[in-house]
Amino acid sequence: MRRRFGGKRIQMYLAGLSLLMYVLTKISVNLYSGSLFLTEALHWNIWPAVILILILTTLITITGGMAAVLYTDTLQCFVMVIGSILLAGLSFVRVGGFAGLLASYGQAIASIDLKTADSGALLLSLANATLSTNVTSRTKLAAYPGMDPSLGCSLPSPKAFRLLREVDDPDMPWLGFILGQTPTSIWYWCADQMMVQRVLAAKSLSHAQGGTLMAGVIKQLPLFVLVIPGMISRILYAAALISDLTSIFNSSSTLFTMDIYGRFRKAAKEGELMLVGR
Repeated sequence: MRRRFGGKRIQMYLAGLSLLMYVLTKISVNLYSGSLFLTEALHWNIWPAVILILILTTLITITGGMAAVLYTDTLQCFVMVIGSILLAGLSFVRVGGFAGLLASYGQAIASIDLKTADSGALLLSLANATLSTNVTSRTKLAAYPGMDPSLGCSLPSPKAFRLLREVDDPDMPWLGFILGQTPTSIWYWCADQMMVQRVLAAKSLSHAQGGTLMAGVIKQLPLFVLVIPGMISRILYAAALISDLTSIFNSSSTLFTMDIYGRFRKAAKEGELMLVGR
């Protein structure tokens, strides 16, 4: 940014903004999703789970630096891709293939606890909507105007299998999706330090280009091995992980050390910068 627009303030501003966004969006979300696995699997309290994940990822990042991040990401890439493919296959078998998913997804509804008064009211709303519309498909019930909003949120969307929806769709209009997602994706994949650091760490230009192309190929998998099995889990539930956190911590330390600390300590030697970064 400094080379493109000149001056140092915009470099400081962008580095500070990136660090703030890492804390408010990426780190907080990854800590919560990672702790969710421990709270569900081991029945831990959420705070000990968050602290444990913080300690583990901090140790990995501090002791190994960028090399640890790359090795961790490579290992977990194999684990997640192979595991996701197996999970997707088993999920499709359990639900009866893609045709079974199409047939059953519209009937999937979050469980209702009848012990609470609110849940009783939700169930009554569901019954009234069913009688009024004379349908059984939950996706049609979700669009019923008399449906209780609390219950409507737990029902599958009737447009769940449509990528581009009407321009006036309240959830995801096609115009907002294209104009909003495109610049966001370009920033994330081409400018975000957490992603760019992998390319900058490549041995040569050809390695960087090859890695980028391979990442693009792998990026075609999530729809089939993550999104659709997630929809299947609604019919037939839970997890998250450390890989993203190590990358975020490493990129955050790079931003702080080079763009902020180095701005005030211009005479800092390489050893000092490495110590501050870690």
